[in-house]
Amino acid sequence: MLFVQEVIKITGNPQTFQKMKDKAESLGVKIILDGTNEDDLHMFRPGLRALKELEIKSPLAESDFSKTNVRKLAEEYRL
Repeated sequence: MLFVQEVIKITGNPQTFQKMKDKAESLGVKIILDGTNEDDLHMFRPGLRALKELEIKSPLAESDFSKTNVRKLAEEYRL
């Protein structure tokens, strides 16, 4: 399993996810996760389409985990 943060937000390049997927496959990684959360689904995020097309999983968003939830958990674990 490979966990990636929202690279599209940083790079602005949707092809970045394809490069990561290709690299992951070469390493035998079958599942790629990203850090998209539920709040991101209500904003314009050009990379969301690429994530879906490349079957990159967004477990936070899929679990209705919001930015507030992320911040609370980070504070609890002192991250």
